[in-house]
Amino acid sequence: MLKSFQDVLAQAKEAGRNVTIAVAAAQDRDVLQAVKAAQELGLARAILVGDAAAIRLLMTELDLDPATTIVDEPDMNKVGLAAVALIRQGRAQVLMKGLLNSKDFLQAVLHGQGGLRTGRLLSHLACLEIPGEEQLMFFSDGGMNIAPTLAEKKDILLNSLLALHSIGIPCPKVALLTANEVVNPKM
Repeated sequence: MLKSFQDVLAQAKEAGRNVTIAVAAAQDRDVLQAVKAAQELGLARAILVGDAAAIRLLMTELDLDPATTIVDEPDMNKVGLAAVALIRQGRAQVLMKGLLNSKDFLQAVLHGQGGLRTGRLLSHLACLEIPGEEQLMFFSDGGMNIAPTLAEKKDILLNSLLALHSIGIPCPKVALLTANEVVNPKM
C-alpha cells in the first residue's frame, strides 16, 4: 500500500524503465528540469515536442541528456496535437504540458479525431502527503469540472477509482465533499 511519496517514488522507479513522457511545448526551463530529474531518477524517458532550437539551447544549459529525442514543432497551434499523437502511436505513455496554455493543451487532448478521448469525462486526480497522517490522500477535480451533474460526478469518481486501482490501491475509502457547508443545488 502506498503510504508516502517515498512509496510512490519507489513504485514509479520500478515502472520507469518502460515509461516515456511526451512533453508538449518543451522549451521551458522548469519543465526541462523536471524531465532531467525524472531521467536521473530512472523514472522515465522523454520525447520533447516544440521549438527544437530553443529546446536544444535549454538542454545544453541544463546539461540534459543530449540523446533525448526532440520532435521539432515550432507552431504553438500544432504542438499539443503533435505530443498527443505520440501517445496515440504508442511511442509515449504520459503526456506533460510545457510552455503551452492550458486551454490549448486540453483542446489537443480532447480533439475530435486526434485526441485521447475515452468516452468518459476528463478529470484530474491529485495526491497529497499530509504530515502526521499515515496514508496518502487523493482528491479529484478541484477545478476542471466546475459544476458537475450527478452523472459527471459518477464519471469523476470512476476515473479516480480506476487510477487508484492502477497504482495498487484496490479498495480506497471515498468521501464526497463540497465547497460550502450549506446545501446548494448548483453544487
